[in-house]
Amino acid sequence: MAELTTEALEAHARTLSAHRESFVHAPGETIRPAGSAAAAEQEALAWLARFEASRGDALSLGERLGSGGMGVVREARQEALGRAVAVKTLRADMRDPAHVVRLLREAWITGALEHPNVIPVHALTVDGEGAPQVVLKKVEGEPWSSLLADPERLPTEAARRDPLDWHLGVLRSVCNALAFAHSRGILHRDVKPENVLVGPFGEVYLADWGIAVGLPGRVGGRIPTQAESDALAGTPAYMAPEMVRGAPVDERTDVYLLGATLHEILAGAPPHAGQGMLAMLGSILTTVPEPPPGAPPELAEVCRRALDPEPAERFPSVDAFAEALDAFRAHRVASRLAEEADARLQELLAHLERDGGKGDSGEGDRGGGDSGEGDSGEGDTGERDAVQRAFGACRFGYLSALEVWPGSERARAGLARALEAMIGAHLDRGDAAAAAALAAEHPDLPPPLGARLEEARAEREREQAMLEAVRREQREMDPRIGRGRRLAFALTLGTLFAIAPVAGGLRTQVFGVPQEPRELLFWPSFGLVVALVAGARWRRTLVATRLNRRLMGTLIFAMALLLAFHLGAIARGLDVETIQVLDIAIFFTLTSVLVGFVSRRLWPSALAFALAFAVAVVDPAWRWAALSVSNWTLFANFLRIWPPFGGGAEQQCSESAQTLEEGDAGPYL
Repeated sequence: MAELTTEALEAHARTLSAHRESFVHAPGETIRPAGSAAAAEQEALAWLARFEASRGDALSLGERLGSGGMGVVREARQEALGRAVAVKTLRADMRDPAHVVRLLREAWITGALEHPNVIPVHALTVDGEGAPQVVLKKVEGEPWSSLLADPERLPTEAARRDPLDWHLGVLRSVCNALAFAHSRGILHRDVKPENVLVGPFGEVYLADWGIAVGLPGRVGGRIPTQAESDALAGTPAYMAPEMVRGAPVDERTDVYLLGATLHEILAGAPPHAGQGMLAMLGSILTTVPEPPPGAPPELAEVCRRALDPEPAERFPSVDAFAEALDAFRAHRVASRLAEEADARLQELLAHLERDGGKGDSGEGDRGGGDSGEGDSGEGDTGERDAVQRAFGACRFGYLSALEVWPGSERARAGLARALEAMIGAHLDRGDAAAAAALAAEHPDLPPPLGARLEEARAEREREQAMLEAVRREQREMDPRIGRGRRLAFALTLGTLFAIAPVAGGLRTQVFGVPQEPRELLFWPSFGLVVALVAGARWRRTLVATRLNRRLMGTLIFAMALLLAFHLGAIARGLDVETIQVLDIAIFFTLTSVLVGFVSRRLWPSALAFALAFAVAVVDPAWRWAALSVSNWTLFANFLRIWPPFGGGAEQQCSESAQTLEEGDAGPYL
């Protein structure tokens, strides 16, 4: 905006000399345009003539509620409806045609604006002397300006705790009224706190539409346009530069007045002031009002833009100004939420420090990784609970702030720090899963913390792989799998092999029937065939696990080995007695293999075969009994370790797991 010289200001002041008193002594009072068009006077007088016959509604006037530059407002009772109303009429010294036209136009404009933030007009009538009366809703309230001057008079405790937000809420309601008026093509031109009434229940009314004008092409008839009303009008302390220069006004002029009102909210005074007319004009035409230093920066920027001397630089509409107010209020709520969350974050960091965590740094040694193991003290548990509560509170606060204002950097940074603190704490405790879950919420983990998390994830994967291997190994050695088939097979074959030596001994020792060498081929052949058939028939169970495969493999190997040995022994001409003694040695060897590769708990069977071999060597005549006892021992040992019912299976699984944990995996690999 171009600078104005003192000479230019003086020249402009001479053109406005008729309003010197307003600029110098009453800058807060509205300047109303003097005079009116002759046609308007005739229209007003014709309206009065038409209306004088009926006199309108019967009104019983009461006490005076207030007065202004040209009018008086009195309480009245509207007899037709039996309700209290407010009646605005002209002062006795202001009843000339020009003022009559002004009051009628104000009534017509206000009546055309049916909006919750505009005082409703109930009727337009005349008094007994033929003067117009505007019947309005009686508003039980007071001017906003008085509430701005005395915060203790604000209507609610919440308003007194946060007067700025309450006043911005009032200003937002004024914006609603102005936006509606602009949609109807009407400019107010005199927006200021004094012209806003606030009711006891939060009602807000933009009043005094006395100098309002219509935009060209938008209104006509009873409502004057700015082209028909080019005289100076407005309140000097709030005026936009174009109002003083006589330039055309539009919606952005009312935006300036909103900015002037916002300036008064922030600074406690309207934007323009000065000693003398030149100083006032200079303030209006040459200065850019600056909000006070303590004003919130975002709101101060809204005020500056609305008060820009150039209309093109202001908010393009009242709605745009209102949206900026809404954004600030939302941001302010978000800032408060973030501020409260900051306090909870400090509590969280303090708890983590007491708990021994280093999560706030994202670094530190891994020595605390096992701190969660074995902590059973109530103090430790209470501290961990306090950590979770503090983290939950601060995360909720930051997320709430971001929901209100997604662009809040304070909330975003605070949430990131809280997440980093807890991720680090979980890593210190060795809880990689919890750390990874929180890391998914963090948009950009710091590299040191990210490296720790990746290391913990890799370690967790290794642990999971090891656990899975243990589970697979336990399943491979689980005696419960195929227990029924294995038991049936063992009962059948075990009983036969336990009874066979007894039958052979009776035949030879009692009945004196010698045993032929070729007969020794029957039992290993029979056992081999039975094992192969059973393995093929019940392969899904008897060969489903490593334990079953080893048992079946050992049995098949034993039968095949025994058969091969018997064939070789017979071919070499060994006698039956020698062959049977050596059979016991073979059984001892195979049972020892089972002890080493299947279950250590089979040692009684190996011991029984060792003793049987010793007995048979000393006295071959006892070989039958020794072999029978050994076979029964093996059968009983088998049932003892893997019973058809009971806890033997669980015990075996526990044995397998314990062996793996101790690192002695030989028997199970």
